[in-house]
Amino acid sequence: MEQSETELLAGLEQLPKGEQFPDENYYQLFEIPDVVERSQYIEALRGKAREMKRANEFNAILKAFLTDYQQRMHKTDNVTRFTGQPLELACGKWIAGDSGIYTEKIDMKGFTTRIMACPHPILPVEILENVDTTESPGTLA
Repeated sequence: MEQSETELLAGLEQLPKGEQFPDENYYQLFEIPDVVERSQYIEALRGKAREMKRANEFNAILKAFLTDYQQRMHKTDNVTRFTGQPLELACGKWIAGDSGIYTEKIDMKGFTTRIMACPHPILPVEILENVDTTESPGTLA
C-alpha cells in the first residue's frame, strides 16, 4: 500500500538506529512530476536524515538511486517516431520525433533536463555516392 509523503517522513523518525532507510522514500521521488514539489520532498527527507545524524548515508543512497534511474532512462533501443516516416531507424539513447531530436538527463537532485540536438525533425532519406571514392553504400529510401 502506498503511503503519503507525511507518513513516510514520520516513519523516518521511528526508524530504529542502524536500520536502512526504506526504499519507498526513494522510489516515491520519481513519481512526483512537479520539480518544486520533488525538491521540497528531497529536502524534507534530507532534513529528517540530518536530525537522525544519518545525512551522509541518506545522500549516498539517494545518489545511487538517481544514478540507477538515469541509467534505466537511457534506453539504447529507441527508434524514430516521425509522422508519415518512410522507414524506422534506430536512434540509440536519443528521442527522435515530430518535436525534434533530444535526450533527457537526470541530475543528482532528481531534475530532468532535456538536451536538445535539433528543434525540428530530421530523418535521413538517402545516402549519396562518395565523390572521393565513388563508393555508394546504397540508399535508405
